[in-house]
Amino acid sequence: MSDSSNGAGLGFLLVLVTIGSWLGSGLMAWNWIEPHSFGGMLAFLFAWPICGYLTDTVLAFVIAAIAALFRN
Repeated sequence: MSDSSNGAGLGFLLVLVTIGSWLGSGLMAWNWIEPHSFGGMLAFLFAWPICGYLTDTVLAFVIAAIAALFRN
């Protein structure tokens, strides 16, 4: 019988990091652009997905590298 619960903790950590990275990047983009007009809001809506994608990708690689260190 195989033990499939080993990856459950890693999957849960990845979900938490993904949510946190998108929220954190949204806050970072908001503070960086500080939209006060319609154009500023459009710039924020353009910058947030780019920042979110970059932080999510970097953190996913970091988690994958740490997980690879602990694999048997």
